[in-house]
Amino acid sequence: MAPIRRYLRISKYSVLECRIFLENPADTRWLLDTTSRDPVLPRIFNTIKPHVLPKLREENERALAKKKSNPVKDVLVEEDFEVAIFLRESGTRHSLLTKQKTFGNRERIKSNSNILTGSATTEILVESDDEDNPRTGINMSDIPEVADSEDSDTEKRTGNAAAETTDNINDKKLQLTTSYEGFSIWGWVLCLLVTRKGHKSRKGGAGGSGAVASGQALMEEWIGTQMQPGLDED
Repeated sequence: MAPIRRYLRISKYSVLECRIFLENPADTRWLLDTTSRDPVLPRIFNTIKPHVLPKLREENERALAKKKSNPVKDVLVEEDFEVAIFLRESGTRHSLLTKQKTFGNRERIKSNSNILTGSATTEILVESDDEDNPRTGINMSDIPEVADSEDSDTEKRTGNAAAETTDNINDKKLQLTTSYEGFSIWGWVLCLLVTRKGHKSRKGGAGGSGAVASGQALMEEWIGTQMQPGLDED
């Protein structure tokens, strides 16, 4: 059975890949049930979280000392489950991104036409209206002014009202912003071997306990063969 993969956040920008193995594959629904009032998987992560950073420091020290012994296994016991945790070196490279969507007030668009056309820095020659134009011989003061018509005033009022209505509609719309956050992944994989406690299918007595211990040992050995660095994964 393929392991269940999750990522455990161990710092602000770091996550640790977790591979969850079940002692009994039939307990997958029990482990991943999100409709329960007290889901199992979040409780498992809450149980192991205080032990993760000390184990990482321990394994890093062992790696620096070039110790080739088997990784240290910790067993944590709760009322309805038992979880064995140990670290293995990761043989694959990958990255993790999380997508976040936020809603906020839409910012008004600011015009940058002056910057694009260069008109903000262009000097304009303005001739005085009080002087005669020597090139045309026309006195600018002799030209009568054009009176504003009522139609133009009405058009201006209509245009202003339409612009205000458009601004009000745009203000009511929320702006959707999508951002991505990247995390660095440690060179270790946290393996979790979860055993369900108090299940009816479990056998009682010393014989049952011995069988469970033997099954866990075989499972850990199999996990070790699957986690060897350099092996390609599907």
